[in-house]
Amino acid sequence: MSVKLLFVACALSAVAGLASAQTSSHERIGVESADFVVIRPSTFAGFSTSQDAAGSTKIFVSTNAAVVVEIQNKWHVTALLPFVAGVSTDTRAPLPAAGAVGDPLLEVGYTLHAGDWRLGFGAFYQQPFGIWNPYQSQMLRISSGSGYPTIGASIAATRLVDPIVLALRLLAETTLPRQDRFGTSFCPLDLEVMTLATAVLNSSVALSASVTNSVHFPTIENGQPISDYRYRVSAAGSVVFATGESRLTVGLSKLLSDPASAVGFDLAYDYAIRFKENTK
Repeated sequence: MSVKLLFVACALSAVAGLASAQTSSHERIGVESADFVVIRPSTFAGFSTSQDAAGSTKIFVSTNAAVVVEIQNKWHVTALLPFVAGVSTDTRAPLPAAGAVGDPLLEVGYTLHAGDWRLGFGAFYQQPFGIWNPYQSQMLRISSGSGYPTIGASIAATRLVDPIVLALRLLAETTLPRQDRFGTSFCPLDLEVMTLATAVLNSSVALSASVTNSVHFPTIENGQPISDYRYRVSAAGSVVFATGESRLTVGLSKLLSDPASAVGFDLAYDYAIRFKENTK
């Protein structure tokens, strides 16, 4: 889910606040930003591999470009556009390399601040735009979208415990009905629970680890389930490098519910453009 990336970015924003407020004596470091508006353009790239029955290796690249606008450290609006690409080592394949834009996402959220706690609430909409048709996906050997208009909501709690940031996010999403070849279908519910812990080592480096559990309910077509429940659990670890307004995240991820899956390599970068409130 692309919304996962939004949650991680928000959690790392809390990390940035911690790190920027640290003192040489490691005194109190949970200081809130006084910025009126913060614009955060960002990009993400995840690399993974798989092997088919013939022994050919395929490299998958999942990327996105996003812009987060934070207002008074409370409201935020996020626009995100994903992109998926695949490259196969099988030179006999009719199309060894292909890429496609995914489903764009728009999210609006609000954050409550209470001491060392942050409670975030969000709602999002994802418009079908990527490749989802089975015939087209099989021809290009990639899938970049769900094919369904998707709506969802999330609630997140972040706790600042010097020098640790602890976070928990609950997410639920559903789709609107889609007219298929044999009738109308929709995905009634996806649930996800993500936990994240980040240790701030100094003003420039932090270590982060997360575990995500998700459940996908059966797809319904013409009132009948046409798929099974699917459960996934994944883990990720990363190092965050911060300098000035820039932040680079380098990490590894693994789908634990599929022991045969390869370890993924992740890169993310974002930059903060800050506007102070005019008090004159």
